[in-house]
Amino acid sequence: MKVSTARIRRLIAKAEAESVLRGSQGYVPDVINTLRVMEAALGAPREERKKITSGLGRLVTDDEPLLQSELGLEVLKVAEDFRKY
Repeated sequence: MKVSTARIRRLIAKAEAESVLRGSQGYVPDVINTLRVMEAALGAPREERKKITSGLGRLVTDDEPLLQSELGLEVLKVAEDFRKY
């Protein structure tokens, strides 16, 4: 599925809500920042998109509660779609 600005912004809003619930724990604030970078790089070459998604994937997988959450799975799906298209 193609990644759009609207899709990324919806995910940022979910992540911001999650960040409020979790406080300053985990990598959610870093995920939010990386999603913003992703949004700015929508038309970037594949290699640049690959670097962004690698970092984003690492943030999610290094945060066990995030990885096991609906948000974490959605972030990984968007990252995969972003890398492909």
